[in-house]
Amino acid sequence: PFDDLIPLKIMRAIFAILVLLHIHQLLHAQHADCKSVEHHDKNQEMDPIIKKTCRYGNIKTISTGTPDEMGRYSWSYKIFLKTKTKENQVTLSDLFGNNADEVQAYLNKEVMKEYKHEMQYPELVECLKTIKLRTYQLDEFRLSFPENDLIHFWIEGRTSGACRNVSLGLATMTYQQFDSLKRINSK
Repeated sequence: PFDDLIPLKIMRAIFAILVLLHIHQLLHAQHADCKSVEHHDKNQEMDPIIKKTCRYGNIKTISTGTPDEMGRYSWSYKIFLKTKTKENQVTLSDLFGNNADEVQAYLNKEVMKEYKHEMQYPELVECLKTIKLRTYQLDEFRLSFPENDLIHFWIEGRTSGACRNVSLGLATMTYQQFDSLKRINSK
C-alpha cells in the first residue's frame, strides 16, 4: 500500500520549493511600508498633525498634514533617497533622471483625463471650471504611496470658497511602471 505514496524525499523537495516561492513573493511584493503617527498639541484643541512615513526600496517619503482651525488639512511632502551612508532629499526629477520628461507628460495626461471624467458630474462643473489647467512641471507633483497596488502623484489643483472641498490632480502609476521609469535603482 505504501508503494503508491509519493516518496518522502520528493515531498520534502516540493515543500522546500513552495517555501522558497513564498519567500520570493514576500521579498518582491510591490508595495510600500507606511506608518502614520498623530501628534496632539496638549495646549490646543485642534485636530492632530499627521505624519506619514513610507518606504519603498531605498526611497522614503514623508507627508505631513497640518490642520487649520476648521480641521481641514494642508499637506507638505518630502522625498528621500537612501544610499549606503546617508539619506538625501531628492526631487521627482532626480528620481526619474532621463525619463523625467516622459513621466511628466504621462502624469499631465492622467490629470487631464481625471478632469474630463469629473466634468461629467453636474454638481462639480462650476467648481472645476475655476481650476486653471496647465502643463504641470514634474517637481510640482507630490509622490504618495497609499496602501494599495498603485503609486499616487498629486497636483494641487484646488479651488476656494464654496468649492474648497473640490480638488483635482491625482495621477496613478503601478509599481511596475514606476520601477521601469525611475533612474535610481531601488536595491
